[in-house]
Amino acid sequence: MRKNAKLILAAAVCLTAIAGCNFAEEQEVIVSVRSVSLDRTKEDMTIGGTSVLYATVLPENATDKSLKFTSSDPEVVKVDENGVITALKAGTAVITAQSQEVLPIDVTYEHKKATCTITVKDSEQSDFISLKLGADGKWSFDMLPYDYEIVVEYED
Repeated sequence: MRKNAKLILAAAVCLTAIAGCNFAEEQEVIVSVRSVSLDRTKEDMTIGGTSVLYATVLPENATDKSLKFTSSDPEVVKVDENGVITALKAGTAVITAQSQEVLPIDVTYEHKKATCTITVKDSEQSDFISLKLGADGKWSFDMLPYDYEIVVEYED
């Protein structure tokens, strides 16, 4: 009987302790970033030009949607914290938008990111079309800088 009384007393103490806990307290739910995307993956610019990269972070209810924009070559293209890019000199640079969330637990976490390749050309390197008459009597068009060639044949 004594063992049963101790067991009942221990159960009563546990139930009292549990009853004193408030299980209805709201717990902070952290929604991590699953993906980052940019509105384009490449862009051609001329020196002095500016543009804006628009980023999308999913899911929409992610707890921390902050991003950090970086340039692989800040001497060619600079980018600010809002994704505004400025072409500084001829060349190519990759702009990266990377999530910056910090998780409250110690886990290995790879930040999500997206990239856009920016090609900057001198303003003198504008697009042009050249027309050539070949020795065989065929006309050809060169469209630069795209390196397309269109051959047009005609009969007399």
